[in-house]
This record gives sequence, C-alpha cells and structure tokens, in this order.
Amino acid sequence: MYLNRLSLTGFQKQDILSRLKILNDYCDNSESLTEGEISFIKIAIPELICILPTCVYPVSSFKLPFERLVINEIICGKNKRLKSLTDLRYPPRKKLPNLDYNRTSLKGQAIFYAGSKGKLTLAFETQPQKGQLITISKWIQTSGPINMTVICQDASLAMSNPDELLHYYNHYERLLNQLETNTQEVVIAIFRFIIKAFTREVDPKNKKGYLFSALLSNMFFNSSENPCDAIYYPSVPCDGSAMNIAIKPDVLDKHFEMIEANEVVVDESHNKNKWLTFDSAICKSYNKDTLELNWENKFMTDIDRTRAIIEYKIDFT
Repeated sequence: MYLNRLSLTGFQKQDILSRLKILNDYCDNSESLTEGEISFIKIAIPELICILPTCVYPVSSFKLPFERLVINEIICGKNKRLKSLTDLRYPPRKKLPNLDYNRTSLKGQAIFYAGSKGKLTLAFETQPQKGQLITISKWIQTSGPINMTVICQDASLAMSNPDELLHYYNHYERLLNQLETNTQEVVIAIFRFIIKAFTREVDPKNKKGYLFSALLSNMFFNSSENPCDAIYYPSVPCDGSAMNIAIKPDVLDKHFEMIEANEVVVDESHNKNKWLTFDSAICKSYNKDTLELNWENKFMTDIDRTRAIIEYKIDFT
C-alpha cells in the first residue's frame, strides 16, 4: 500500500470530496435506489475509489479456526442432515442465479463467509430460528500466504477488537501521517465511506442495502494491480468486536480445510442474547474423493430426540 506516493491539489481535493458526498447520500438510501441510480453508482465508485492504492496484507495463518454457520433447510431445502462438504462451503453453481446481494458479493456471486469468534456471534449474523437444524463448521488455513484486505481504518473500530485489528490500524496511521494535508483529508474521507458501507445495518428482507459494500468488495477482489483473496471486515451485529472473513471459492479450495463440523438443533430462538441449542452429531473427517461427511451421532435424551423428530420434523438420516 503506497499511500505516501499519493499527492493531491486543493482543487482535486474539493472535487473528490464533492463526488464522495453524492455517493454517501446514495449509500444512506441504498434500499430505495432505482436501476438508473445503481448503474450510475457502478461507474462512480471505481472512478473514485481507484484513487487509493489497494490495501492488501499477506497472511500465512490465523490464530484460531474460522467458523461458518449454515441453516440446513436453506442449503438443501429440508430440515435434515447435510451429507457433503459442498453443503458447508460456498453456494454451488446451480444456486448462483438465485443469490442476492450480500456484504461482499454481488447478485449471482459465490463467496465463502465465516466468522472469527464462535457460534454465538455467527448466530447473531444468521438468526437461526427455533426448530431449525444448523451446521457449524471449523476451517483452518493449510497453505499460503493469501492476500487479504482488512476493513479497520477507524480508531474506535480498531479499539473494539484490538487483538485482531490494532496492528493493521497502526500501519494505516503511520502511512496517513506521511501525507500532506489535502491528501490526508481525502484518504480519511474515502476510508470513512468504505467503513460506512461495510458496517451499515441492512434489512435482511431488502438486501439491496448491501450494494455499496458488495461493489467495493468486487473491486478489491478483482483489482488489476493488486487483487485480494479475502476480505476481513467487522461483524455488524457484534459492533466490530468480532470479525467476518469473505474468501474467494478457488482460494478456499486451495488454501483452507474443514477440520470439524457440529450438527446442532436450535431449541429456542434469540432471547436476551442467547440461543438454546443441543448438539446432535459431529463430523471430524470426510471422504477426500467424494466429499461425503462422516457423521457420528451424539448422545441425545429421548425427550430431545422426540421433540426434534416430531415437533421440529428433523430428519437425522
């Protein structure tokens, strides 16, 4: 990242800040944008954001496994056990036409999403409901390095999760302090816009609210000069105290491995920051050729099994 090579005149600064204000206003009203406005934004964002060199960091390993939560019936159409590793990864090709916008993906794009701090934070993100069968898988990086963009260029955001973000934020601050005033103002304003796009709350019933972060992510993933393999960004429901990671499918297949999966029955939905659940099975291996998951049933009381099968209509076969 060569911010110290960036230099802007006073006129250039005012022009960029004016255009940025227009985009900020559109971002605030993402859910109600017309197709014409979206077409304009798709052109305006790259023209503006490309002023900044792409910020990527080589990463060879992570301290802890990432965890991914999927709601089984969303994956396979039924409240039943998932059978293949493909069910735990990114959406398969046949589902692409039905994919809406998401935090780092445009319509029809497959991206692997996972979190950094356990199943409770994942539950805040995915909102599983009472009676649903869910699967939580753990993933580790096995080779690399990979190139990662980190969304953390804000002091309060970095301090909400200093163990994961402070190193990256301090690097950004050192570079920022090398800039002359005009350039510094523009860089701060652009990163403020990027962070707003990645941290704005979105109504799950209107995923157009993800438009701006999805467009920015598409730029980061496909930069002609310095494309990234993954994007590390704050979990909105957790106010940045946990992070999410978005990884390109081919990068996941090449550099990451699933080491464990737990099948879980949601026995009570979100209530005072808690989900009541019980485990029904664990998978610690899979067939490398067929990708079939090797499930081992966990002990369940007769009451729990009866409720799961009869009341929740769960199929454990």
